[in-house]
Amino acid sequence: MLISYLMCMTTQLFIFSWFGQILTIQSQELIRSSYMGNWYKSTPKVRKILFIFLERCKRPVELSAAKFFSLSLASFITILKSSYSYFAVLRSVYMKKMD
Repeated sequence: MLISYLMCMTTQLFIFSWFGQILTIQSQELIRSSYMGNWYKSTPKVRKILFIFLERCKRPVELSAAKFFSLSLASFITILKSSYSYFAVLRSVYMKKMD
């Protein structure tokens, strides 16, 4: 029962992290895609709008968990490593009490 709950929670966190990573990558690609277009052939008004858009795109879009950390694959790995470390400490304390 506990194993199935752990797997469900890990899978759910992975899905959120995966789509958070995709969202961040796609938002970073907006700058390159916008710049590679034929913006220099546009009217000055369109260039100004594009400039404002590019300035806004400098900060990538990220999914966040209550503004504590961003949901990405790097944060998913960090959560897994921390969880295992806590588990190992608790297990060693429990084993010492059993002896």
